[in-house]
Amino acid sequence: MIKLTTGSGRKVYVSPYHISMIFETGDSDTTGISLNGEGDDDSPSFKTFVTEFPEEVTRKILEYKLAMVRYGVAMKNGEWERAGSEWSALEELAGLEDSGHDQ
Repeated sequence: MIKLTTGSGRKVYVSPYHISMIFETGDSDTTGISLNGEGDDDSPSFKTFVTEFPEEVTRKILEYKLAMVRYGVAMKNGEWERAGSEWSALEELAGLEDSGHDQ
C-alpha cells in the first residue's frame, strides 16, 4: 500500500496495483485517481481525490513496485540485510515507519 492524503487531510492507503488512472482535476490542490476493484468483472471502480501531485503519486507507485521486486529477489537469495532495507522502504511508502503500530 501507499499512503496518500485526501483534500480533507485524511490519510488513505491505496494498493498501487488497483490504480488504473491518475489525472489532473483542473484544481491545483487535488489530483484524481481511478481505482479498480479486486479484478473481477463485477468489481466496482471509483475515483477519489488526493492532495499529492500526479507526479508524486506516480513516483510512489513506481518506488513501491520496484521495492517489492527487490525485496522478493533479496529474500529468494537469502540477502537478509538487503531484504530488511527494502522492507523499510515499503514501510515508508505506506506511511508505517512512524506509526508505532508494530510495538
